[in-house]
Amino acid sequence: MDRNKVLYAPDGHKRIADNTLVALTLMIAESRPEEKDIIIKLVVNLINQNNQ
Repeated sequence: MDRNKVLYAPDGHKRIADNTLVALTLMIAESRPEEKDIIIKLVVNLINQNNQ
């Protein structure tokens, strides 16, 4: 997110807390291979909807 310049909101605070990013990463890593793409799309949609 930092590399794509979306980790921080315009006012400077982080959009998503570090522990939340860790939890999402672990959830994706531990998901079944056939579900991984769906989970990634879900997480991206949630991030986009809640952090615009």
